Amino acid sequence: MHRGRDCDGQRPGTDATRVRGRRRVDDRCFPDYRRELRRVVLVDEWLAVHLHDDGTRAGAFLTAPADGTRIETDELDMYRIVDGLIHEVEGTADNARLCS
Repeated sequence: MHRGRDCDGQRPGTDATRVRGRRRVDDRCFPDYRRELRRVVLVDEWLAVHLHDDGTRAGAFLTAPADGTRIETDELDMYRIVDGLIHEVEGTADNARLCS
């Protein structure tokens, strides 16, 4: 869980979407952040989604400065679907690659 500060110095979660304790990438840090769907797997009530992401770091993120570096990373999100509705969401991204 990201416990640092957002691009504007606010504590995470004050205005960022959260997925089971995980902070989604803030548009102010990566204004051109793009997610590309790579794989979708459905088993029983679980849906797994693999995304490949890229963007330009325009704001400080975790330990990385706002230096205009082009980044790429991958994320995996799991959704539990019951009666056509999402009941649980868990996900993770390789945040270390967002800082390199």
